[in-house]
Amino acid sequence: MKDMIGNPIEIGDIFIFPTGNPRFGGVKINIGLVFAKTEKRIKTITTHLVLTEKPSLVPSTKSPHKVLVVSDSSSIMGLESVKLLLERKSE
Repeated sequence: MKDMIGNPIEIGDIFIFPTGNPRFGGVKINIGLVFAKTEKRIKTITTHLVLTEKPSLVPSTKSPHKVLVVSDSSSIMGLESVKLLLERKSE
């Protein structure tokens, strides 16, 4: 299973994907964690990349070709949303 640029997706990977509508309020970036995958879909826990309110983890399923796996996560490790996802990963 591969992401939008052909990187392999594995369980435990952190990825980003766009949400929102540029016409009504702009595009937002969300971040997620892969916790299971099937033949065609990935099961994830997602949240906003930049938390503006209390954090909420939302379980969802995604098409793998609509996400981008973060290969070098050292640049985003300081974000509160990433710490929240990593805490969830260790559970």
